Formats: sequence, structure tokens, C-alpha cells
Amino acid sequence: MARDTKEDGPSDRRWCLAVGLPGLAFWLLTGLGLEALHAVKAAPYLQDELRREMWTLAHAHGTLLSAVAIVIALTFSRLSIEPRAARRVDRLYAVGAAALPWGFFLGGLSHSETDPGLGIFLVPASGLLAAAGLGLLTWSWWRSGHE
Repeated sequence: MARDTKEDGPSDRRWCLAVGLPGLAFWLLTGLGLEALHAVKAAPYLQDELRREMWTLAHAHGTLLSAVAIVIALTFSRLSIEPRAARRVDRLYAVGAAALPWGFFLGGLSHSETDPGLGIFLVPASGLLAAAGLGLLTWSWWRSGHE
């Protein structure tokens, strides 16, 4: 059964852009929200050191991973890598970048006194996805002759 070549087109490699642009806006606004919680001296946030740390990590990772997703999306047109590899990179990185900061956020939402909540298990799993996407991008670029 022949596969439709349409799925190898540029429109099929837009997951990183779809995650990166709104993600960057969301996580930057989240940072402003965290600063606002500091400004109004919100006790549930300021008195819970683990929550404050987890949510700060969510903001920082979400912002950085979203920015990298945008760079990856804009890089596809400049790299000569196979369309199938580009599609895999796009999806792997986008899913990892979207899920990882939520692991930190959920880990700080409901937690024990010393350990983050169960949401923290999203962090290593999604980190592996994002790293696999970056590794595949690097490998595919290297194999293509660095063009």
C-alpha cells in the first residue's frame, strides 16, 4: 500500500511552531503571574517553598523549550534532512517540550511536604522525548553532509 507523499510536506512539520509560539506566550505570562504572586505576598505561594520552586522550574523550562521549538521549526527549511526524519524530529521535540513544564507545574500543585506530586513523572519522560528529537535532528543533519 503506497503512502501519501503529502504527509512529508512542510505543513506536516509544524508541530514545533504550534507548540513554540503559544507556549512562549503562555510561559512568559506565567512568569508575570508568578511575579504578581510575589508582589501581592500570596501566602499559599510564598509559604510553600516546594511549590514555588516547581512553578519557577515550569516557567523557566516552558519558556526555554518553547523558544527552542520555534528555532527548530524555522530551521527545517535551512537544513537538508529527509522529510520523514524532519517529521519525527518535529513531533518528538514538540511533545516533549509541551509536556515537560507541565510536569513541574503539576508536581508543585499537589505534593507532600518534601516530595513533588505525581506530575513530576512527566519531566523525565518528556525530557527524553525532547532529547530524542534534538538527537535525531543532529544525527540527520550530520548524515546529510552538514548542508
